[in-house]
Amino acid sequence: MDILNSYINFIFDLDGTLIDSMNVWSEVDKRFLNERGIELTKEYTDKVKSSAMADSAKFTVERYGLNETPEQVMDIWNSMVYEAYRSRIKLKPSALTFLKKIVALKEKNPDIRIAVATALSNKNANAALKANNIDGLFDVILTLDDLGGTIDKTKPDIYIEVLERMGSNKRDKTIVFEDVFAAARGAMDGGFDVCAVYDAVGSSSDWDEMRALTKFSITDWNQIC
Repeated sequence: MDILNSYINFIFDLDGTLIDSMNVWSEVDKRFLNERGIELTKEYTDKVKSSAMADSAKFTVERYGLNETPEQVMDIWNSMVYEAYRSRIKLKPSALTFLKKIVALKEKNPDIRIAVATALSNKNANAALKANNIDGLFDVILTLDDLGGTIDKTKPDIYIEVLERMGSNKRDKTIVFEDVFAAARGAMDGGFDVCAVYDAVGSSSDWDEMRALTKFSITDWNQIC
């Protein structure tokens, strides 16, 4: 699995891929719904885990007929998770080692680019990156907020936009790292190779299928460090 020497563009998801955060969202979803007398279901989790926050909030309000507006729901979610992203969510083991290897390669090859493509809000994404001192490693940091919140990662738009902002048109030299199967399929639909990254929340239910359809798969970052 010679990923480092096979690609020049590296695009990373954050939640559940680089950072160990998916349980935070599950806890927030469960707490938010339970406070309103609603049980958290797999159907709900699968819908919201790869969508922009605005789309998830709109879906939640419509699905359960809530009195809150989507904007109010987002404010509640943000207040519940921001502190976690800012202070206690950490990188997955060996993720930093892999990132530093790409940075070392960049010093020898100026064509190499590294980016983040995440469904997190700008505020939470930047908080997590800064908390782990990795915000300066990336050439491009793009959230679905930056694309107007009108699409989700089940489509390839965010990966295509990241590649353009990298200043590259070489999809065949681009690898995308994702832990959610729907997002991985979105990238593959755009012609990108994908490395599936196992996460107990994001990919456990469909890991075998995800691993079979993506070009690479890892259960721990140390497998490619």
